Amino acid sequence: MRLSIMLMICTAVLSTGAICATPVEKAPYPRVCAHRGLSGPCPENTMPAFAAAISLGVQEIELDIWGSKDRQLVVCHDDKVDRTTNGKGLISDLTWAEIQKLDAGSWRDKSWAGLKVPCFEDVLKQFGGKVVMNVHVKEAGDDGWIIGKIAELAKKYDVEKSIYIAGGSGVIKWANKIAPDIERCHLSGDYTAFELVEKAVDLNCQRLQFNSSKFDEMSIEEAHKRGIICNLFYADTKEDAQKAYAMGIDTVLTNYANLIMPLLDK
Repeated sequence: MRLSIMLMICTAVLSTGAICATPVEKAPYPRVCAHRGLSGPCPENTMPAFAAAISLGVQEIELDIWGSKDRQLVVCHDDKVDRTTNGKGLISDLTWAEIQKLDAGSWRDKSWAGLKVPCFEDVLKQFGGKVVMNVHVKEAGDDGWIIGKIAELAKKYDVEKSIYIAGGSGVIKWANKIAPDIERCHLSGDYTAFELVEKAVDLNCQRLQFNSSKFDEMSIEEAHKRGIICNLFYADTKEDAQKAYAMGIDTVLTNYANLIMPLLDK
């Protein structure tokens, strides 16, 4: 997709305030989850990346959360801003005002110059109710404050049923305690596929997320028997995605939702 066309699509999606008549959480399976937005063609974890993915009709987007020095929820994959902006430093050592001064697009292409790092509230304000959000929380923060703020914002924007918190055991434990009304997804970590299923059950998760190097049909079947939805991180080719869906995976995370979405039409 040409960059000029992509930018027009993003602008159109960003400008609309329409919300789907049918709740997005009711979308059928299998689903496509745009990993960090449409991160193959676009700068990852940015508003245009999310807008482009939604314009393709994805059922879910995935984004990553860290806490800034002044307790803002920052959307960024890494704990540092070095790779995806023109700045340097740990997000936890930077204020939101400092992060807002950074360019989050030029690293990808000069055509994206001037893009800002979004905060979680920016994403909810623009896209809440338009798509399910897989919210990857890297750490819960002191006393679970990051989980608490996610829950607070989810309630504010009435998206408690259309987001879910994804993380390791520590994050999930805080989510159980602080945000029990928001669904939880246990990530694969160092567990085997079967161990992940057991961990998800033990921690009262509604979902789990297999790694592409560690999943099999028996584990998927066991998860389904326990009432658990199965994600897969990740599949960037049609062949890999087709194989995953055929094995019973419910939601495939991908950097190239534009390539994977047509599979659902078949």
